[in-house]
Amino acid sequence: MTRAPVYHHPDAPLSPAALLSIRRGAALPASADPKKARGCDVDRTGRVAGSRSGKTLFARLEAAPFFLVAPSPRRGSAISNSNSHATSVGEIDWEQWTPVDVGTLCFIRVEGSLLLIRKKRGLGAGKIVAPGGRLEAGESILECVLREVKEEVGVDATDPQARGDLRFQFRDGYSIRVHVFACEGFTGNVCESEEALPLWTPIEAIPYEEMWADDALWLPELLAGRCFTGYYVFDGDRMLDHDTKILG
Repeated sequence: MTRAPVYHHPDAPLSPAALLSIRRGAALPASADPKKARGCDVDRTGRVAGSRSGKTLFARLEAAPFFLVAPSPRRGSAISNSNSHATSVGEIDWEQWTPVDVGTLCFIRVEGSLLLIRKKRGLGAGKIVAPGGRLEAGESILECVLREVKEEVGVDATDPQARGDLRFQFRDGYSIRVHVFACEGFTGNVCESEEALPLWTPIEAIPYEEMWADDALWLPELLAGRCFTGYYVFDGDRMLDHDTKILG
């Protein structure tokens, strides 16, 4: 499966309109050679390089240079077991790894508190997480995060900024790539939904013991305004191995 990088000049932030135009599964430009341009993945500097009209362009978000639209099979696709044997990050060829799902998380911060949720159903039911969910067919990453926040807690997130890019491989064969966003405002009234119970949580009292184990590795970085990427192997809700990188 060909991955579709987001092409953008390195010194100019992507606008919400630009993000909205980038769809899941979008085709690589005809002139782009992913083998020569490394257009299929993010390099170690956190940038995605591609070729268009004989010029090299780089993909970078204002706050998250690693940001990439990574197509995945449609929701409900059969779980791949090719990496189900892995117990460590190093056992997986992440360059060839393709997630079953792509998802988003959005941490809304207002006056020293985070809007978290107690998840009622689905992956991680019972845990405390941020609003978010899986990418739907034909949807951009930004559309996904805005929709999921609205569905789960009833508000419209204000100008969410991409902060993290996380890859999770589970021992049962399931895998997901999660794009993490942060924002500092919203419009509307927070309310409970069938999927989530909203929880305003003081930043100094984040209940990491009730969250996924990886959250404690990167959430402090998000709160400090830094960007990050991470690779994780889980057996159920038990983290077996991790590799988290701070991008600054």
